[in-house]
Amino acid sequence: MTTDELLEKMLIAMEKMIDAQDDMWEEEKYSNYRHRNQIREQVFLPAKEEFKSLLIDVIKSVK
Repeated sequence: MTTDELLEKMLIAMEKMIDAQDDMWEEEKYSNYRHRNQIREQVFLPAKEEFKSLLIDVIKSVK
């Protein structure tokens, strides 16, 4: 995969993280912590791991 493709995938993962963070904030605002935690576990954390993995791949490709 090229560096540009990796960076594009990183942006998509970051957008998922931001959207999930917004959703978690909305749920927390209305004290719906159970649903907030579901969003965190099902959307935010997988997107965060994907972002970290892609970042490592970008760093390796630049070396």
